[in-house]
Amino acid sequence: MNKITKENKKDFIILFIITCIIFLPFLTGHYATDTYNVANVGYNKYALNWSLTDGRIFMAAITLIAGKLKISIEAFSFITLILGLVVSVISVLYIKNIVNRYKKTKSKYEDIIVTIISYFTIFNFMYIEIMYFVESFVIAVSVLLYIIAADILVKKEKNYIIKSRKQKKCNILHDEIRPGK
Repeated sequence: MNKITKENKKDFIILFIITCIIFLPFLTGHYATDTYNVANVGYNKYALNWSLTDGRIFMAAITLIAGKLKISIEAFSFITLILGLVVSVISVLYIKNIVNRYKKTKSKYEDIIVTIISYFTIFNFMYIEIMYFVESFVIAVSVLLYIIAADILVKKEKNYIIKSRKQKKCNILHDEIRPGK
């Protein structure tokens, strides 16, 4: 998805409106257990004692920033959800464009089918559950980055291995299953 076309903008707006309608109960206020923890112990303590100890560095940074800005927990939950939905809709469009790169749609009907399939690839029942958490934005970004890495790996452009993953020897499980490789 190198170029943002007029079609992509239109699709983004339509899909974002549909997604906001679907997630309307979430937008009016939702709380997962982690959200209550943030509210109970405060942004700084949550970021340092929970996020960092769990290895969630980016979420810790976002939580610390929210604490410095003195954002209410309701606003923080709303903002991270909206940002998560925006990134998720971008992921849907990225998948749709990947499919269209390999199999061009011949009609508006085929384009709608590809869009629906791409939408449900991202917004499946497990992903909807993830949107309950304040970490939804960070999770959505990681899903988008996985999609981009997979696309780079499949395209096999210059330095595609370096761009899409770290090193081949990092896979310990692979080495255990196939020793000597």
